[in-house]
Amino acid sequence: MARPPAPADHPDEAVRASASPAERARALRYSLGRFLAAGGAQDSFQAHVRQTADELDRFNAIVAEGAFELTFQPVVSLADGELHHFEALTRFEASESPADTIRFAEELDLILDFDLAVLARVVDALAKTPAEVRIAVNVSALSLMTPDFLAAFQAVAGSETDPGRLMVEITETQALGDLDRADRLIGELRAAGHPVCLDDF
Repeated sequence: MARPPAPADHPDEAVRASASPAERARALRYSLGRFLAAGGAQDSFQAHVRQTADELDRFNAIVAEGAFELTFQPVVSLADGELHHFEALTRFEASESPADTIRFAEELDLILDFDLAVLARVVDALAKTPAEVRIAVNVSALSLMTPDFLAAFQAVAGSETDPGRLMVEITETQALGDLDRADRLIGELRAAGHPVCLDDF
């Protein structure tokens, strides 16, 4: 059934065209928080919604087009100074701070699709590197707690990947509200052969 058009001055109009209903709701919630944090006096609420809508469109394009780069930071053992693994870090051309883009994705519950896109890029990198190279992929705790995370992770990781070479680093661990469930999921990743560590736990 077709939706009635939003009034021209309605804030929902800015995100209606390209967002799903759930994305729209989250974008409006995020915009209101941004508006209130700014004191509610400098700009109109609609301006904050339009800014959020623009960022939502840009982020969805980043995921769809794979418009991000990975850098590989070596992690060495403190015991002997030897290379332990590489951590895959994301860089965006249009953003000075990757943390801002990641935080936006987490706030709007878009982070799982992005984490899976990064995972696919890391799996591809592993296929091109020597067998002794291990790479850790960052996975948001919010992604981990998504109901279909494990199946989606395993589908992208693929059966041909040596699981011991694909490490998982859980970020934003303060979001692990259900610790029993998180423990089960981490246990399943480890049982599949993936080393798992917690970032800043």
